[in-house]
Amino acid sequence: MTIFPLPRRSNLGAKFSQFIYIEEKQNNVVLRWKSDFKLTKNFYQQTINLKTLDENQCFIYWLKRIETDTLAKQHLTAYLESISYWAIREFFEEKTISLHNLSSSEKYLKAFTILRDATTNAKKLFREFSKFNPQLSHIKTYSKRWLKNVIRDGLYKEFGISKYSQWGQLKNTTKTNLKVSLEHQGYPEELITSHLLLWECFKKVYSDNANAYKGTKLTPPNQQQIEKIILIYEATLKSYPELLKDQYYQNISPQLFMQIMNNCYRALSEQEKLKRPSAYAYNSTITSQENDSELLSFFDSELYQKYKEEQKINEKEPETLFDLFDKSEINEVLWNVVKGLKKNDQDSAKLLDFNYGLGLNQSTIAELLHRKQFQISRQKGRITAKLLKSFVLEIKQRLENKQEISDELKDKVKQLSSPELESVKTFIEDWLTHYYQKPIYLELENLFSKLNNQSKQLIKLRYGGDYHLVNEKQVGLEINELATRFNLSPEEVNTKLTNIKNFLISSLINHLNHQNNIKLDHGNKQINSLIERWLYQAPYDRLTLST
Repeated sequence: MTIFPLPRRSNLGAKFSQFIYIEEKQNNVVLRWKSDFKLTKNFYQQTINLKTLDENQCFIYWLKRIETDTLAKQHLTAYLESISYWAIREFFEEKTISLHNLSSSEKYLKAFTILRDATTNAKKLFREFSKFNPQLSHIKTYSKRWLKNVIRDGLYKEFGISKYSQWGQLKNTTKTNLKVSLEHQGYPEELITSHLLLWECFKKVYSDNANAYKGTKLTPPNQQQIEKIILIYEATLKSYPELLKDQYYQNISPQLFMQIMNNCYRALSEQEKLKRPSAYAYNSTITSQENDSELLSFFDSELYQKYKEEQKINEKEPETLFDLFDKSEINEVLWNVVKGLKKNDQDSAKLLDFNYGLGLNQSTIAELLHRKQFQISRQKGRITAKLLKSFVLEIKQRLENKQEISDELKDKVKQLSSPELESVKTFIEDWLTHYYQKPIYLELENLFSKLNNQSKQLIKLRYGGDYHLVNEKQVGLEINELATRFNLSPEEVNTKLTNIKNFLISSLINHLNHQNNIKLDHGNKQINSLIERWLYQAPYDRLTLST
């Protein structure tokens, strides 16, 4: 597929009021300019203010009005269209990067989409160009430099290149960030110390990696580098007497090195996901109601099993039952308790589903279950007490059966105090919310997949923002920005968004009514709130890629 050259715009008015129109014809992509009548009219109405200005001054004129003039941002976006085109051409002429076998034309169009997201974001424009000084450079030069950086960062992030690849993230993360990530995954203290030490040795050697050029996908360290990393690790190990007590930490093979680096990368990835707390936070380790074996992958690995076999019980005496319990085992205990409840008391399980999964209030639950509200309140109290009792008893029983605990410590376990009841209750309620919300969220993902492409993009941009960011808070586009992007009026955008939400609400309620044999009202406010929360939390990067 060939992209035809873009003709130049004739005058200043055209530069601030025309947009690139992309048209595919057979095996060619034709680019041409398309005028926006509102911008053209507005520009010439401002001629009295603009006729003596050059491009630099004209750009600054609209930039200063970006927060007060609804058309100012569109004028700036129009001006940056031509510079985006040339920035893309120069970027790919200067850099050779592989983007999952995309053709040259597809690379261009992908880059243009990334730039459109940036140049239509008023906050990004103001933040970047408020630093522009016309005494030091021309707006074309300044903006082209910025746009090339936007292309690079957007492509690298989407295709896992350079600092966004596995080895790029390991190379660029900090010791503190990795330590926190490993701790959150439940790694024991000495194992964290060993991992951090090996990672520091990796970083020292890998920083000199000849393959780590900008614009290339960082490759794993080669055999020679791995051997050098292990040698540095073994030499440094002498400064860590607590690790010298165990042969496990002293015998690092190339295979074990790669496994440890993979574990570090997974810990970093999971930590990023947890920055968006919801049923998508993954700390409940549940993907579906049927899958009752998916616990944290680390605790199923040979590495951790080896560690458990060789690790001696910590000399520090425990103070509560939780001090001797792994996070994955706590999740497994709760899973089994809820599973038993669902099997033996379906009425109670349905109450928990309605309360924690759908967020329904007690009066609505009472109506659905044909009960009185005070009966629902009492039943929930009994269920909570039963879950607490079963949970704590199971923890004690498991700890008493742990083979690695000495007989002396087993006697102490029987006398240990339980964690504060209120904290256990809060922990269980958070877990139940994640557990029961998960199948609801999965159904909403299924409903989302049935939307047409425009509806998906509208929802994604309104609630998820411009980029598939993990590290940054996503900020959705305003209605006026959506209207510009989709060539619609603000009223039409609002109508489309309302229709999409109504479809999700109606479809979800029909699904719930059929699944549970109930008659949930289609105007239920709690379901409306549930869907509104999901729209802000949905993993749009995965949802849009899979459609």
